[in-house]
Amino acid sequence: MFNPREGVGSQYPFIKRIIGLPGETVEIKNGQVFIDNTPINEPYVFPEPPRANTEFGPQTMGDDQYSVLGDNRNNSNDSRAWGPISRSDIIGKARFVYWPPGKWGPIDHYSYP
Repeated sequence: MFNPREGVGSQYPFIKRIIGLPGETVEIKNGQVFIDNTPINEPYVFPEPPRANTEFGPQTMGDDQYSVLGDNRNNSNDSRAWGPISRSDIIGKARFVYWPPGKWGPIDHYSYP
């Protein structure tokens, strides 16, 4: 969860998944996300075809830069639109899914090698 920078277009915090860490290179090719040229498994992404924004980057994160993406990639305002965020923008961690009701429960958190 993070508080968007001024100019991002919202006064409300967003909940997004942190995908790229400082020093990592993020790229999306044909809808698949790559971190440092390694594809990542994303079981949490909505599987709605056709996927919008199927190409992005590559973009290397600088010091104190993080790339965030929404799980609903077809309808998400995220780093693809407004670039990386800084650590000071990150204000919390999502712990529970409440919507849609059929998916209520704790959120799985993933890490990648």
